[in-house]
Amino acid sequence: MKYFEDYWPDQRSESPRCHTVTAEEIIEFGTRWDYQPFHVDPQAAKATPFGGLVASSTQLFAIAVGLWCHADVPTQSRSVAISALGFNNMRLQSPARPGDVLRGESVVKEKRLSQSHPEAGILVMHNKVLNQRDEVVFGYEHAALYRRRLEQT
Repeated sequence: MKYFEDYWPDQRSESPRCHTVTAEEIIEFGTRWDYQPFHVDPQAAKATPFGGLVASSTQLFAIAVGLWCHADVPTQSRSVAISALGFNNMRLQSPARPGDVLRGESVVKEKRLSQSHPEAGILVMHNKVLNQRDEVVFGYEHAALYRRRLEQT
């Protein structure tokens, strides 16, 4: 498990997993959460500026989180995050299409102890989701509360 002390400013890391986007999941997600022709109808999507199915921005955010926080992430790669505190500067840069293999990169931008929770610290990270061509698909910053490794007495 990774604690607050295991991170430092400018530390770069890659997500412990990747995700392959499928047409079926784009359609399922779009039908349930973001009903737009370019998310739900392959034929109609061809007539849009995207020229085909693309993942919803909301779906990309969910995938981004899942690249780091998922049941199949090895224990040594899991963080002891307590809670997200906020998300900023979300940017969609390239569409994610069926067949794209997405991975994440993260950089620690800020690290400080929490004033209100002495057992925790705050990390601010800049995250990117990239496809198999190393094109940035989605980016965002987040702040989260992480458990500190306190000495046992």
